Amino acid sequence: MTHLPGSNPRLPDDINNSHTSPLADFAFMAAGLLLLIVGLSLAIGWSATWLGPHIPLTWEPQIVIGKTEEKSDHHQKIEHYLQNLTTSLASETGKSAIPVTLHYLPDVDLPNAFATSGQNIHVTAGLLNKVSSENALAMILAHEYAHIEYRHPAILMLEQLAHTLFFAMLGLNEDGAGAIAGNTGLATLMSFSRKMEHASDIRALELLLLRYGHTQGAAEFFNAMMLEEDYEETGGVLSLFASHPDTNERLQRIAGYTTDGELTPLPDWLTPATEE
Repeated sequence: MTHLPGSNPRLPDDINNSHTSPLADFAFMAAGLLLLIVGLSLAIGWSATWLGPHIPLTWEPQIVIGKTEEKSDHHQKIEHYLQNLTTSLASETGKSAIPVTLHYLPDVDLPNAFATSGQNIHVTAGLLNKVSSENALAMILAHEYAHIEYRHPAILMLEQLAHTLFFAMLGLNEDGAGAIAGNTGLATLMSFSRKMEHASDIRALELLLLRYGHTQGAAEFFNAMMLEEDYEETGGVLSLFASHPDTNERLQRIAGYTTDGELTPLPDWLTPATEE
């Protein structure tokens, strides 16, 4: 007959006895994972920055935002004006300019302009209603053209594809650790986007100076947008995930390159942009 001990036996000191807490072990492993993600995200970004400009333009997929139905005569006239202005800015580069296609978005009231893959630039009606000179509009168009000239859409596509494959290989999803890992990679990715924005701002100022002989009016749109921004939401952690630089920071940079000159007015029929 087996006799059970009257109390729990004492285990030898040298058997499975850890002097560290499980919480400390978890924190160490989590920190290691985050460092791995940040390191690989940086490597992905640097690799994409090198490879992106070498991808033939014809390999980029055509990404066009907005409705595909035929535009009204008035909207086509606006689109034609935007196309000509951008083409003239690009021709100031002194080398073979990259051909771009302008798309006017008459139904979008949000002031915005953006470049997409396939050498496409989109301009909303809301943006046209926020500028009062051709110089201010040219600054935005030149900025978006600079994105295409520097092959930023191709670089971002490579980064996003590589990050997606990387997280899939790790088996991370959007829950728990996957969300932390994803946000860590996103912060690293967006830091490259901010550098792209800085470079495109400087290039746009150069194109404005070549076309008009000065950069007066370059800050007009950003001044208008700063009046509408809620700066309580632009600092701290949120700013880490903002692809565009802080507007005040951007205005300070533009001010350093501003030279005085005469503004070129917009055509009377262009404003307000949403009217026909």
